[in-house]
Amino acid sequence: MHFQRPSMTELESALNSLVQVFQQHCASEEEPPRLRRSQLKGLLHDQLPHLMEHASDQASLDSLMDSLDHDGDAHCDFNHFVTLLSSVTVCCHEFFQHHHGPRDKCGPPPLFLWPSTG
Repeated sequence: MHFQRPSMTELESALNSLVQVFQQHCASEEEPPRLRRSQLKGLLHDQLPHLMEHASDQASLDSLMDSLDHDGDAHCDFNHFVTLLSSVTVCCHEFFQHHHGPRDKCGPPPLFLWPSTG
């Protein structure tokens, strides 16, 4: 008997993509998988180019990364990565709610402001 794997939902695909993107950018063979700060910045520029080109300032991005590095090892594990993306997602959602209404689909915001961490 042949079982066909059901196709993933949009959200399941998004979750799968998060895991795959993180693993692709991690240092090879490191256990547990984690990103150095330079790798994280590279991932953000590769995967979020439209948002990164409009980031308000580099100091805010550095401050946000510092706030995620609770243990001070200058690495980002998957939990830190997901926390960062959650912050970005909340900012984008708030932008769209405020400027376009809850149902509009209009692409990335023209100006992306990183959340304050202070």
